[in-house]
Amino acid sequence: MRVTSRTALHAREAGTDGNVSSASMDARWESVVTSLKCAPDWPEFELQLKRGGKLAGVIHEGNIGQSLRNLDSILSKAGAGSDAELEARDVARLLGTGQFDANLGMDQVKLLTQLGHIANKLGKWKPADGRARLFAGASWALAWVGHQVSGLRLEGIEAKAISMLLNSMGKLPDNEDCRSACMSLAQYLASDDGKSVVTRMNAQNVANSLNALSKWPDQSECRDAAVRLAVRLKRDKVLRDSLNAQNIANTLHGLGKWPDQDECRDAAASLALHLKREETLRQALNGQNIANSLNALGKWPTQHECRTAALQLALRLERDDTLLQSLSAQNIANGLNALGKWADRDECRNAAAQLALRLERDDALRQSLNAQNVANSLNALGKWPDCNECRDAAVRLALRLERDETLRQSLNAQNVANSLHALGKWPDRDECRNAAMQLALRLELDDTLRRSLNPQNVSNSLNALGKWPDRDECRNAAAQLALHLARDDALQQSFNAQNVANILNALGKWADRIECQDAAVQLALRLARDEALRESLNAQNVANSLYALSKWPDRDECRDAAMQLALRLQRDDALRNSLNSQNVANSLNALGKWPDRQECQEATVQLALRLARDDALLQSLSAQNVTSSLDALAKWPDRHECRDAAVKLALYEIVAVWKHINLVTGTVTVETARTEPIPPHTTVQTLHSRSNRQAELTTTAPAAVLRIELLLDDTNVERADCGIDLLAHHLLARINLTMVRSSG
Repeated sequence: MRVTSRTALHAREAGTDGNVSSASMDARWESVVTSLKCAPDWPEFELQLKRGGKLAGVIHEGNIGQSLRNLDSILSKAGAGSDAELEARDVARLLGTGQFDANLGMDQVKLLTQLGHIANKLGKWKPADGRARLFAGASWALAWVGHQVSGLRLEGIEAKAISMLLNSMGKLPDNEDCRSACMSLAQYLASDDGKSVVTRMNAQNVANSLNALSKWPDQSECRDAAVRLAVRLKRDKVLRDSLNAQNIANTLHGLGKWPDQDECRDAAASLALHLKREETLRQALNGQNIANSLNALGKWPTQHECRTAALQLALRLERDDTLLQSLSAQNIANGLNALGKWADRDECRNAAAQLALRLERDDALRQSLNAQNVANSLNALGKWPDCNECRDAAVRLALRLERDETLRQSLNAQNVANSLHALGKWPDRDECRNAAMQLALRLELDDTLRRSLNPQNVSNSLNALGKWPDRDECRNAAAQLALHLARDDALQQSFNAQNVANILNALGKWADRIECQDAAVQLALRLARDEALRESLNAQNVANSLYALSKWPDRDECRDAAMQLALRLQRDDALRNSLNSQNVANSLNALGKWPDRQECQEATVQLALRLARDDALLQSLSAQNVTSSLDALAKWPDRHECRDAAVKLALYEIVAVWKHINLVTGTVTVETARTEPIPPHTTVQTLHSRSNRQAELTTTAPAAVLRIELLLDDTNVERADCGIDLLAHHLLARINLTMVRSSG
């Protein structure tokens, strides 16, 4: 191999393609040479380099092929220890100086192949004690390989060579020379000339290439190359069948970096189907493979093939304790995050419970989770808030978050938002509340963090803070977020319907804060003006938005937005029928804040009609829902629809309380009278079907309900018992006691 001065090398490069200047070359190698010269034995090494020394037998002037084979042979011994390892280190450092150019007359296809083998050795290079992924020297030498590849024509390159080069240099994604070389290789794969290379790739080549390209998912060159590989995977069943367990995991992992590309989705679906059908293949996957595969499949949660394959992997996680114990902290976090994409499936819930159990019991495992792992794990565990194992694991992570300031400070904006959102699933747990308070303080005090939150992060954070509205930490953090929101027009416009509804609902928790009011007004303005946004609100969104806007009934902006929502409620039968009991009660309560507005009256009438006709809806109303709904309906006493709905609500209240009255003693069980669910019954239907009693019940029912309320609140037990006794006898004359008793 020929020794070339850097000046000569720069001149050759600039003269070849005119794109690489001497200044850029100096900048490229400056950091490498600086690092090399920092080594304590650099003077001795430099002296050997100048004299030839023990490396003299490696470099053969005029015989580049032999020189490269010698380098390959020496590097293959790296990690063996003693002299062989030292020699390999020196060779790597020699290459890293950038003083040698392999591209001097050798056949370029053969040169690329040899460079591929050298890179392959360097990419696997680990010290004997395994303390580091790669020797520092290996990264210097890989940078040299990358530099050499960038200066070569790629026509005729072998499929195996391009795969080895991509796979090796992909291990240093932040190195400029490696990145540049990989972009050239990717561009070639995506070109017309690269079609034949892709066709010749075997399963290992395809898997390794995709895995490497995924290190730069935002680069169009890598995306286009990945798409070409994905097309072949989709079309070639023989290729898919020849993928082993590691290949499958790597390929899925790579494809998952471009979830919006149809070709990647289709290829992943084909692999998922193969994985679902081949039990032997699934059993061959190790912990890392399963975590990576689940993580990738989760990029297409609605794709049938991906879901069914993920469920099979979840079953293995649930049942295989050895596999479970082999998972690293990163594997656990990735696995939980993926399983959360199908949170409604028992297989995923059960697998997540097993992962959570390990997380809860293993202190060392929890301590090894980094900030991203903690946030992802919490976010996933929050998908199953009623699962004891998930709750207990979340509590353990919350304790760590509360106590570890370094961990909290290393959370980025998305991590903070996701962690808060998850902790809010267990608001009654002290550990979760305390951790959330620490995160709220960071949100309040860190302006840079707040400005880094994307629309979904802002929505999740405010929604979570609203779980503890009485805490000053949450109140102050929410005020700062509201201030940020009110001032940022672009942020306001980027919220989707769910975001707007959730944020309004949260801001309403602190209606007295001017910052929250101002932010709500800005969102109200958007709601009033943006028909497409209003139409995309679902039933829950409409109810929450109305209820929140009603917290500021005197603000014209909130009133105008509420009127537009009221009009939609009035006109949209499907929307009204989608409202659950809580939604109906909240909507009625909100509409009642503007009783003089025709839009509110007409929307209320439509809701009243549904209340009067839908016994299942009535049965699901809580006592608080009934009370607030009666209050709202009373705002329009002249509308018979409101009166009829109020009568029916009142009768339901009578029956609900009646079952607790002891007709012999005239006493009532106050502790349970207002908390037990209203039982299914036909009493109200029967009463309403008897026209001769309709007029009498219309006047009796509201008074009876009011009287029961007063008696239940009476602290004088003797007086209450007496009153209930009289009321019972008063109602007996109007209600068929047998029907009431049988319905309870």
